Amino acid sequence: MRKKQEKSREEIISSWLAYYPKRAIDAEEGKNGQWVLLVPHQENWFTRRFLPAPKRPAARVSLDKFGSFVWDLCDGHHSVQEICDRLEERFGEEVQPAVERTVVFVQMLFKNEFVKIFEKRASSDSEH
Repeated sequence: MRKKQEKSREEIISSWLAYYPKRAIDAEEGKNGQWVLLVPHQENWFTRRFLPAPKRPAARVSLDKFGSFVWDLCDGHHSVQEICDRLEERFGEEVQPAVERTVVFVQMLFKNEFVKIFEKRASSDSEH
């Protein structure tokens, strides 16, 4: 039996650069124009059937200026690579290492189901 080859950190990062993240939850503008993500309550059959729909989000996640900038560009039309390039243009040395930071941030957004990831620009049939 063959052992599955694991990808290096650099290979993982470079593979994520081609993806197109798209926002999957609501957000509102907070202080200083920075975004606050409105995390919905988790639903299951019991909560849908027996409990009234909550009026407020389960949690609010405030983003810093870098996270807010990335969130603005998570529209399904910008690849992670394009987001990295724009981040470097806007913030320069302040955001270095931009590629690694952006990929890790987008991975966290994806893991928490705050964004969906697509392999092609603004296409819903190639969801990752």
